[in-house]
Amino acid sequence: MTFFSSLLVAIKIFFSDVSWNNKENGGVKLIPINDHYELVIPMTNAQNKRLNIKYTLKDQDIYVECHMKEFIITKAKRRLVKQNGEGHLHLYINNQKVDSIFTSAFIIKSLPIGVHKIRVELVHNDDTSYGIYEEFEVKL
Repeated sequence: MTFFSSLLVAIKIFFSDVSWNNKENGGVKLIPINDHYELVIPMTNAQNKRLNIKYTLKDQDIYVECHMKEFIITKAKRRLVKQNGEGHLHLYINNQKVDSIFTSAFIIKSLPIGVHKIRVELVHNDDTSYGIYEEFEVKL
């Protein structure tokens, strides 16, 4: 089997769940390829997001994990010159800023019973916003 036919078999196996008889494209499935002849597979929203928040509730505490893409948390450079890709987090509870966070995981302790809106925002070293944040509501 030649290299070319092996490649075709591999592509067919990779896309075996795709309908090759797509009537919108004249019965042919178009596979996007970039200028370097590499297969283009679009990223999902979750992969493309710069900030992803995971949280769990335990009693009245909220355990928060922040997964950031191309971002370094630094306390040493706080209030210094803005540097793209660096900074820290601002934590808001019920639309009120309550803290600046310098770790990717933290615990919000002992919130009162009720519904609370939590917002975590990426900010530059000089406390200006990147415009990137995640919000979620918890009911305790």
